Amino acid sequence: MNMNQITKFFLLVLIVVFSGCDKQVMTFENIQIVQESEKTEITPSNSIKIGIITDIHKCEKRSPGKITSERLTSFVSDVDNRDIDFNVDLGDNIRYRMDNCNNNAHEELQWVVDNLKTSAPLYHVLSDHDIDDVASFEFWKKTTNTEKTFYSFDEKNYHIIVLDTVSGDGQLDEVCENFPTCENAKKAYEEKRDLLKNSPKLEKYLADNNTTKEALEKERVNLEKKYYEIRHIGKELALNDRRDKGSVLQPQMDWLKNDLTQTGKEKVIIFSDHPLLAYQGKRKLYKIVGLEKLTKVLNSSGKEIVAVCGETHEWHKEKIGNIQFYLIGIFSGSNIGSWAILDWDEKGPRLERVKK
Repeated sequence: MNMNQITKFFLLVLIVVFSGCDKQVMTFENIQIVQESEKTEITPSNSIKIGIITDIHKCEKRSPGKITSERLTSFVSDVDNRDIDFNVDLGDNIRYRMDNCNNNAHEELQWVVDNLKTSAPLYHVLSDHDIDDVASFEFWKKTTNTEKTFYSFDEKNYHIIVLDTVSGDGQLDEVCENFPTCENAKKAYEEKRDLLKNSPKLEKYLADNNTTKEALEKERVNLEKKYYEIRHIGKELALNDRRDKGSVLQPQMDWLKNDLTQTGKEKVIIFSDHPLLAYQGKRKLYKIVGLEKLTKVLNSSGKEIVAVCGETHEWHKEKIGNIQFYLIGIFSGSNIGSWAILDWDEKGPRLERVKK
């Protein structure tokens, strides 16, 4: 019994004595019940728990044996053993636009998605290294079962928003559009790439052309280098820079503003690949195109917002105005897997970093 409780107890005794009342209904236990009833009750509807993983970077050619099914299972097992409402994959599952990583990207994306089968629903966020061109963009949507790259839904008393900071507006421009030299270089490279994956066709090609698989692989490497040199010219360079930098363009901005206006939920969680704040990381300055407009839309919404992103490979938290920002670190940074658990209840949002 603490001093406050003792004081209340004796006050009640004095009231009973001086009032001449001999009833025993006002006991110390009653005081405790009143105290408990004054507390805000945390119910299932106003608390949420989310598992978050990002930057798996599967590329067997570049980092053989680094990302294994056992490592991904450590994440799946952890979130499956918690009272998780849903999970989020912030992207960069594979490594398009990195040396030696393009050739098996389709297969490696499928492998990652297959190994991220969690009991609770898993939502995917589009990221810059998970796609390279329109074909890979469509493959990503099909493989992850993500029809639209920016969308929203409600979970309990929370409004969840997924943004597309890669295309900026949900539409991916063709890298070699109206550039025949680039298109031809791409076609030549992809023909050899796909041939090397098709055993029956490969065997026939080697016999018909009196060559070896090793010679064909060298030819594929040279064609790939030529294609990437050509595509990094003019519009293509600007387009790749924009994808790397990230953006939220006007069509998505208008959708976001309307979505925030329409929802009746006061607590909002936003997931994106690129940070939604200007952040000086160890590698570079992160600042998406359209950040000023986006910040204005979020600040004027009147909502309590938590914004979660990957991309930077760093762990960081920062509160600016009505927005709590969390940057999630890279999963594949060491031999130990790393991911996050976001809890948000009446006590506020909290992020747990998990390493296993």
